[in-house]
Amino acid sequence: MNKPKIKNNTYVVTERAYDSSASSEYNYSLWVGGNQTFYEVSADEVREIIACLQNVLNNTTGQKGGAQ
Repeated sequence: MNKPKIKNNTYVVTERAYDSSASSEYNYSLWVGGNQTFYEVSADEVREIIACLQNVLNNTTGQKGGAQ
């Protein structure tokens, strides 16, 4: 897989498999600092990860979305 060159070095790769009669659901892989952090997680798993991270930001900073 060719990883794109991104300035802040954090990005997501989306994959979907196809054949002559069907296609798979999307899978997502997260890269941070040049390291693959998550590999082939589903959309539902991505939503759960985002909700967990948002919750910890809200609870630890006292601000919606966390402190900047």
